[in-house]
Amino acid sequence: MRSKGQKTMLVQQLAEELLARCPDIATMEHRKEKRGSKVFIDYLRNDYGMTAIAPYSLRAVERAPVATPISWSELKDKKTGPQSWGLANIFRRLGAKKDPWQNFKRHRVSLPHA
Repeated sequence: MRSKGQKTMLVQQLAEELLARCPDIATMEHRKEKRGSKVFIDYLRNDYGMTAIAPYSLRAVERAPVATPISWSELKDKKTGPQSWGLANIFRRLGAKKDPWQNFKRHRVSLPHA
């Protein structure tokens, strides 16, 4: 079993590797105004008591967008953004595309082997 510090360090290393590979689309910058349109990689939100919005939940912001899992190709598409899907179009999307997280559990790795 890994300690809390070891888990945090592992997740931070994964985040840093992602940033090294995708610097044009990802950031660890906490301040929204400094992130621009980049995806925020929050490696600190990986501990007991931390919260995150569940997939397909309505977000509590103007126009109530839906927190939608996306594919890597959609992430690279400049037209994809946090307001891309809402109640008006999410069901059309779900009928037209496979869930990009459909096989998520098949690729899991336990931390002792990571």
